Amino acid sequence: MSPVLAFLTNIGLPELTVIAGLAVIIFGRRLPEVAAKAYGEVVRLRRTIERLRRETGIDRELRDIEFTVRDAARKAALKEPLPPPAEFRANHDRGVRGTRDEERSSEEDGSRVDDEASRGEPGPDQGSEATTESPADAEEPGKET
Repeated sequence: MSPVLAFLTNIGLPELTVIAGLAVIIFGRRLPEVAAKAYGEVVRLRRTIERLRRETGIDRELRDIEFTVRDAARKAALKEPLPPPAEFRANHDRGVRGTRDEERSSEEDGSRVDDEASRGEPGPDQGSEATTESPADAEEPGKET
């Protein structure tokens, strides 16, 4: 969107309806004539702004400033030292240890469920109506035996 009309991004359909209603009430039959004049003024204003930008070279200046800021930020990021190897190693080992503990815990939970299943006890997610039939042993619906 044009920077000149950037303020119009917050206007929705209800607001436009109110503005159109007010324009009809205020200008009445002259509304087409007034709208054409307003459009002509907006076009003239946009042309003037573009001409000023070209003449002053402000776009080039803004791009140069933006490049300078980005370049300075990049250089500053490169100057920041990396963490010492010992600190990095400690953080890495701590993360690996945590992952191993989680794996061990999930393996223990799995073996506990297997033990309960072999004894015929219902597991934590099974109700008291645990069944030992496999899906292959179950009768298919609609099939008579």
